Amino acid sequence: MHKNIEKDQIVNYFVKLINEIDIHCEKLLSNDTITSDQKIRINQERELIISKINEIERVNLACLNFEPFCFFVQNDSIENKKDLYFEMTYSKFIFHNQIGKLIILKTQIDQDLVEEIKKSILENSEPKTHFFDSFTELLKYHVILKLVKNKFNDLIIDLSKPEENSLKKIKFSDDSERFKRIKLKNIEFLQLFINLSLVEFLRTEIDEMYPFPDYLDFFPNLKTLEIYKADWKYLPSNGFLSLKQLESLILESVSIESIEKDAFKGLKKLKKLSLIGSYIESFNRNMFEELENLEELNIVNWEKIEGLDINCLTSLRHLYLVGRRNKLVLNSNFLKYCCNLTVIDLEDSLINHLPADIFWPIKCLKYLNVSNDKCLSNDDNTLINFDFLEPLNNLEYLKAILNDCLFNCFNQIKIPSLKFLWMSCKNFRVLENNLENLVTLKIDSLEKLEAGCFNNLTSIKNLLLNFSKTNNLVNILIA
Repeated sequence: MHKNIEKDQIVNYFVKLINEIDIHCEKLLSNDTITSDQKIRINQERELIISKINEIERVNLACLNFEPFCFFVQNDSIENKKDLYFEMTYSKFIFHNQIGKLIILKTQIDQDLVEEIKKSILENSEPKTHFFDSFTELLKYHVILKLVKNKFNDLIIDLSKPEENSLKKIKFSDDSERFKRIKLKNIEFLQLFINLSLVEFLRTEIDEMYPFPDYLDFFPNLKTLEIYKADWKYLPSNGFLSLKQLESLILESVSIESIEKDAFKGLKKLKKLSLIGSYIESFNRNMFEELENLEELNIVNWEKIEGLDINCLTSLRHLYLVGRRNKLVLNSNFLKYCCNLTVIDLEDSLINHLPADIFWPIKCLKYLNVSNDKCLSNDDNTLINFDFLEPLNNLEYLKAILNDCLFNCFNQIKIPSLKFLWMSCKNFRVLENNLENLVTLKIDSLEKLEAGCFNNLTSIKNLLLNFSKTNNLVNILIA
């Protein structure tokens, strides 16, 4: 807030501003290419803008403050066809032959920031990487520009009433990589520019950002929260408690090592949770108990996963558990109450054989990935058969890696609804007639094809073969 501004300072600012507009308009009116109708419109626009400026000046003089604050962005392209072509072709801001824009804010901003905003509008340029001295000024710049763009059809862009200014999406980013510590004090200015209750999407892309946010209360109606590359170390209890409307929470490449018991408390409307690239070693057994509407869980972890219990997630439809360091034992009860699953991805996540009845409770599973690079070796016993596929009568997509023994086991399983099969195997032999609806077959790591191996695949339309060595393609003939 700017206090105790001298009256003369206010008067001089507005005299200079009006002179700037008059000079600009007179320059336009003196141009021989300007039609009489254009001249009338120029004078009308000038009158409207100056009238509004006089009104703002009276308010400023009454409170001895630049609240509201205004500045003018003049349109030079109206008299310059080259500039007009640039504006129409490349610019994000189209003036539509107006003399310029009067921009009104609730509170004053630094003149340096005003000039950078003007340059962005007129020249489609960005400030130099290290121009901003604080994250506050950087975010302020981007927020004002977005608000201006939303109302750029208006001659007078009035942003002086934050309660009427809507930004559904906000992004925190910093290309300079200087601002790491982001706290409430850095963003509380937002309430002077936008209605925070209307923000539905918040995304942060700041390398090593810390600490855990103390500003989430600022966004009571947030529906999506995406955090990338932060350095939080842990998720605290009740950390997201204020986000009652949150539907999607994505934490990617966030250095999380532990999650406190009630970290997800209050997220009853959450539908998607992604923990990607973390270092979590163990999960509290009741960690997800309040996520009664969760439909998608995505965990890609760089450490072993222990203690994960998802049976409370009865609404779960998509499950992604990926991680070569996974030490999670998948037993018969692991998915006992997750009956609504349609997608399960366990790529490189298996450390034990899957029990034959692990998928029995799931009647509508359509996508399954049980590929594991270790299974390509004939010496590996991670999987010993494919009996767990037998109850999956509605399965349409399967990805698996087969050694010679597993290929024989797979040939004994009937999967009546399978349409897409993606397998890796060295020696592809004759497939039995147990894939009657298969449309697409993709095979990786191939070294040898047995004669007649595709004869029983009468419904297939798409065949993709990727050989481990190109010389294996010699003398291959597919009838």
